[in-house]
Amino acid sequence: MEEMPLPSGDPVIALFDGLPLANHQLLAGRLVVDDPDDWGTDYAAAGRIHGTAMASLIIHGDRNRPTTPLPAPVYVRPIMRPDPRDYRSPKQEYVPDNVLFVDLLHRCARRLFEGDGDEGPAAPGIKVINLSIGDPARQFTHSMSPVARLLDWLSEKYGVLFVVSAGNHADPISLGIARDEFESLESDGQEAAIIQALYREARHRKLLSPAEAINGLTIGAAHHDVSEGTYPGSGRFDPFSEPMPSPVSALGSGYRRAIKPDIIFTGGKILFEEDLKNSRKDNFVIKSMEPAIRAASPGNQAAIPRKSPGNLDSVAYSFGTSNATALISRAAGVCHDTLQQIFSEQAADIDTRTHAPLLKAMLVHGCSWDRIGEHLESQIEHSALGEEIKTRAESLYSRQANISGEINRQYKALLSRWMGYGMPEIERVLGCTEQRATLLGFGELSDGNAHVFRLPLPPSLGSVREWRRLTVTLAWLSPISPNTQKYRTASLWFEVDNKGLGTERSDADWQAVKRGTVQHEVFEGEKAAPFTDGDAIAIKVNCREDAGKIQSPVAYGLAVSLEVAEGVDIAVYDEVRTRIAQAIQPQPMP
Repeated sequence: MEEMPLPSGDPVIALFDGLPLANHQLLAGRLVVDDPDDWGTDYAAAGRIHGTAMASLIIHGDRNRPTTPLPAPVYVRPIMRPDPRDYRSPKQEYVPDNVLFVDLLHRCARRLFEGDGDEGPAAPGIKVINLSIGDPARQFTHSMSPVARLLDWLSEKYGVLFVVSAGNHADPISLGIARDEFESLESDGQEAAIIQALYREARHRKLLSPAEAINGLTIGAAHHDVSEGTYPGSGRFDPFSEPMPSPVSALGSGYRRAIKPDIIFTGGKILFEEDLKNSRKDNFVIKSMEPAIRAASPGNQAAIPRKSPGNLDSVAYSFGTSNATALISRAAGVCHDTLQQIFSEQAADIDTRTHAPLLKAMLVHGCSWDRIGEHLESQIEHSALGEEIKTRAESLYSRQANISGEINRQYKALLSRWMGYGMPEIERVLGCTEQRATLLGFGELSDGNAHVFRLPLPPSLGSVREWRRLTVTLAWLSPISPNTQKYRTASLWFEVDNKGLGTERSDADWQAVKRGTVQHEVFEGEKAAPFTDGDAIAIKVNCREDAGKIQSPVAYGLAVSLEVAEGVDIAVYDEVRTRIAQAIQPQPMP
């Protein structure tokens, strides 16, 4: 195994999970393990599976495609341990029954930022906490769970971003058609049958607590990885021919129909087979292959302990929202390094309260539905579910424009429930290209105030018929009013005056994007729009009280990108950069 430089400095990312195998070759010297409850005493090395895999994915990413490890160590606090009631080997890891989970998480966070007893803060520089854990006994319906409320409160109190898994549902999928009929379908037809079955069972595949937390970034899994190889074995099949939301990834929406999960990320491909126990002649039932952790691909590859003592370099393949969450936490670490470099060069005195909102905005900013969304929408459209949506729309309206609008709204709702804002391309926010300029903004707002950001338009794009895209992402951590139905104390939103750019809104519904604590919108078009040197797009960030009184200004982060297609001879970056003059004027709400 190639030797890599060890990390230095203070931890930025915390992992609340099972206890990892700290002396694994991929982890040795890269963790700060804090075990004040001494759970490690009876935590067998061979049973340290989940924490080992999560730590590996955060530090190294997917080992199918090795990358540079994070430059800072990762703080680890065990909140799971082996279940003594489990007769299998290794035992299932779980949050102990004799511990109140809400109390445990509160103590873990307080120890980080305030200390414990006479001890000082354990890791006050933490900006991101990875929580790849969901409660299978508590699916989100309408009310916030106690753990989700705690995460929202902790997030705003300490200015930390919780990255939370949406949850896995590995229950068998009942397709409602005979096996012969399913196997006679082309691959697109098979995919449509599986997608339709998943949506029909959505009420049993909801977010697992605490994924509904409004301040946290909730991560679903994409059926995607970079593993190579064939998948031998009769009866095994890949349910999707290209990247899609994972069949095991929980479906939203979030509280008050906010977009949840926020995003999806590579969570490993999953092979399926017939569920012989539940299949019937007229109802083909499929299930994911077991075991969930395997020696062979597909899946995300990460470190894992082995039963044989002294084996400290083992890796294995796995899938699910836990993996996707860990990989997004890793991306948060990369974004943090970029932010620190920018701050040191341009804004050394920035208030640290803006760090977490900025990281949150950066992680979402590279999202769009693009190919995954187009493919998923096409599959819905050509299924019985799509026919039902069309029939319902035609029964509600007589004008074709209204019918088309209702169908489009229903499709958007279905897509956002499974894939949120989409799968981010993190590198898009880490740097610019000749054809793309990305800008970051931040600030603090009180009730009734607004900030206006002005993005100079590149003159070379004026009156030119070329594809262009404007992407705007706003994120914040809201105080909460847990005793009210509205719950979210601070409502922030942006308005874009982009009429001169010749673009139209795409992807998620324009109302749904304003219900949470991330507003992410994509505007695209090819119309030739006349504008001259000096023209600019105004982006107004607003703030108002929602569920209660805002006691102190709310910090926010803003990311804005303007781009044309790669290869087009328009120097967007240079023209924006030379004209950038950020003008911010706090003003009362109209």
